[in-house]
Amino acid sequence: MPIRWRLRSRGIIVPITCPMCNNDVEHMLHLFFDCNFAADCWAHANIMQDMTEVEAAPSWLLDKLATASVEELEKISMVLWGIWNWRNRKVWDNKSVTGAFAMDESFKTLTTWREARKIVKSTVPVSQRTEECSKWRPPEQGGFKINVDASVMPGVNSFSIGMVLRGHDGVFVAGKTSRFSVADSVFEAESIGVREALKEVNYLEVGEVIDSCCNMLNKLRYASVCFVRKSANRVAHSLARYPCLVHCHVCFSSPPDCVVEAIMYDASP
Repeated sequence: MPIRWRLRSRGIIVPITCPMCNNDVEHMLHLFFDCNFAADCWAHANIMQDMTEVEAAPSWLLDKLATASVEELEKISMVLWGIWNWRNRKVWDNKSVTGAFAMDESFKTLTTWREARKIVKSTVPVSQRTEECSKWRPPEQGGFKINVDASVMPGVNSFSIGMVLRGHDGVFVAGKTSRFSVADSVFEAESIGVREALKEVNYLEVGEVIDSCCNMLNKLRYASVCFVRKSANRVAHSLARYPCLVHCHVCFSSPPDCVVEAIMYDASP
């Protein structure tokens, strides 16, 4: 987030003090928790947060995402959004409000959002809602699961493939990304991705690629293939965009930075 401490650390000449109180450097913990305006917002929302042992706001938020209830997360989101929204209104419009007013406005937004969700749930077919909410599913206890995805960019004369191997607990085991010459279609690129995941490395027409995948699956008694939407395949999709030269590959023994957030999201309850 473009808070003043971060902007200054990148050489951008801006004031460094908090625009809401002018008493301290504007960093994440101060802006969202330590500032008097932020404290008033949390108090008005009736959410008590003990931040005395917290060293980094993002770590605190990730912990909340993994442990808090949906209702609590909705309220936390509205408080954080309200603080950031009115901070920006102060910076750009020089408009100041009390924490109580800011939270009243934020929770009006939450009420509107909840009502909109009710309308969507009542009008969208159950099957479609299930697909939209899909996320990565772990394999059976003791098993492993490999996700693969292809990244095909318009106007680029090559495509890349990313694959990730994880256990039943969502822990990263291994990953790989490879880049190939342009495919005739996204379907062919995805098919080659499946073949690569099955350790077959030949450049074939798409029909032959499917045949080789089927042949390999017939030999691998405990392997299976299924389609998942991109929302449930975020880690492999991210690896497919990892920089890699054509006809080369990059192997990982630990997850690269570009997939850490997606792995934590998949492993969350």
